[in-house]
This record gives sequence, C-alpha cells and structure tokens, in this order.
Amino acid sequence: MKIALFVISKERSEFCMDARELYLKRLQPYAKTESAAFPTEEALLAAVERMHGRTSPLLVLLDSRGKSFSSEGFAEWLQRERDDGRQAIVFAIGPASGWSDEARAKAGVLLSLGQMTLPHELARVVLLDAVLVHSNEAVGAAMKYMPAEQAAAVQAALARGELPAGSGVHEQQRAMAKDDPYDMPPEREAWLLAHLSDMPLAAVVTPIAAGAETLGPDVDYLAVTKTVMQPVMHDRARALGWRVTERGGDHAILVGQPQVTADYILSCAAR
Repeated sequence: MKIALFVISKERSEFCMDARELYLKRLQPYAKTESAAFPTEEALLAAVERMHGRTSPLLVLLDSRGKSFSSEGFAEWLQRERDDGRQAIVFAIGPASGWSDEARAKAGVLLSLGQMTLPHELARVVLLDAVLVHSNEAVGAAMKYMPAEQAAAVQAALARGELPAGSGVHEQQRAMAKDDPYDMPPEREAWLLAHLSDMPLAAVVTPIAAGAETLGPDVDYLAVTKTVMQPVMHDRARALGWRVTERGGDHAILVGQPQVTADYILSCAAR
C-alpha cells in the first residue's frame, strides 16, 4: 500500500519539511510513501485524480468536522484498509481557511486529530479565556450554572423531547450587555451582539468525553481579568499546570481587542 501526505502550503518551512520526511521515512518499512506540497486546493485535488492503480486512492482530508480516532484505533483502521486491498491512501492537510465543500465531497474520509496523540513539537495549544470542562463533566456544572444532578435531569428531559433545543444564551448575553457593556468600542459591540447565535441546550448539559485534563501541561492560557464567572476557569488552568497569562479585558477579548489577542498568540509561538 502507498501512503501519500499532501499539504497545501505556499511557504516552505524547513522544520515542517524535515518533520514530514522523518515520519514518512519511518513508514517506509511498512508502505511506499510520497510527500508533496501544493499552492492551492485545486492543484492538490488534481494530483489525487492523476494517481492511477487497480483501485482509486482513498482521499483522507484532515478536518475538524471529521471522525476522531484514538492512536490505537487509527492504527487498526489503517491496517484494515491495507488488508482489504487498498492500494493508496492520500492524507491531505488543507489551507488555514479550511476545506471547501467541493473538496469534502470528493473525500473518502474526513479525519479529525482531536483524540490522537501528537508529538508536542507538531502541535501547540493556545486557549483564550476558555471554559475548562473536565472529562465526564457538563459545561453547566463546570460553570456553576447548575449541579451535576440537575444537568443530568435536563439532558434526560431533552432526550424525551420535553424541552426546547435552544438554551437562549444569545438573548441572555444581549440583556446582560445593556447593564454591563463589553470591553470594546460601541460599534464593535453592536456588531457582536447582532451576530450572536444561540447555543444548543444539549451542549450545556451533556458530559464531555475528553476534558481539559487530557491536553496535558503544555498549554498556554490567556486569563482576562474583567469577568465574573471565569476566575474558576483560571484556577482550573493553574491547577492543570498550564502557563497562565493575565490580561485586562472580558471574555470577548478576541473581538474586543484583536491586536492584544494576536500579540499574545505570537508571543506563545515564539517560545
């Protein structure tokens, strides 16, 4: 079986190229390998279509919407493909903006790396004042909105169709902003409030399978200081051993202070 790693990249990073070649070299005892970079999505898809064999290559797009495997589950899936006679698999890493609908339609598999174990040199986690939920805990319980028992009862009522699907959080945020405006210019706040969307109630009460503790200690966390509910999240970040940096602002800092956010992310990347 042949394994190809195709990447959409207009820049040539020596580190990324070296890492890519290293992993492909490790695969060579088990499969033929190929590596290539393309400037556009169209060029990558055209290269896949030009690959010939007894069977068509399986195009696997790395996509956050895709199926997640554990490391062991991924190895088992790859072995099944080989045993079933698959001649070629193309793993494709898309642009920063994500794959187009056309590319997703052509893919045989959408693969998310959410649960897979990656070397820390290849991935860095940066969280911006995030809600930190432990495994088997619901967001509502983590945020102290409701005890775990109440969250479980609400989840059961949702399953029976006794409650509406929405949580109404978007209207709640708009109402709160009248008395406590967001830390941003008025015109930016008006845009934010106009574009708020509701969050499914199930997302508030359903326990999380893999929580914050599964990320490990190598995490950068931005903690904003103008907030009411988030200090408990900041304490969780510190308890997990994460690198916590405090900044002024509220939990909408990504919209309210984009330059501060960008500078923080760049400072993390430089470490």
